[in-house]
Amino acid sequence: MESSIPSEFVVTASIKRSEKHGEYYQHFGIHHGFLSIYGVKVEDLRRIKFEIIPDVNLDNRKETNDVEYWGLYNFEEKRLSLIYPSYIQFYVCFPYGPKDEETRGRGKCLNLKIVEVLPYGEE
Repeated sequence: MESSIPSEFVVTASIKRSEKHGEYYQHFGIHHGFLSIYGVKVEDLRRIKFEIIPDVNLDNRKETNDVEYWGLYNFEEKRLSLIYPSYIQFYVCFPYGPKDEETRGRGKCLNLKIVEVLPYGEE
């Protein structure tokens, strides 16, 4: 099934600014109709183009406080979901850890790299 995973994805997200991490992106897949729930303004929306960082082994990854994007490619839904700007945020989405999703054949855990940031609404 892994061969059916696209090599790049474009997802809507909001920009976040912090002193510790600078600018990074969050609320992936956010819909403009729900901005107020997240405290986001439409001018903070972007379209993020990701590529997959190949050959990432979840068993040997190093802990880091740096912003690094992780997501799950869901084989059943054929889409990228659960995208977070840190591994620990991604990890806590799974009661038995993200590797279990791969073991059960439900999806593939992906380390993602931003290759382009587009204005919201631009195709």
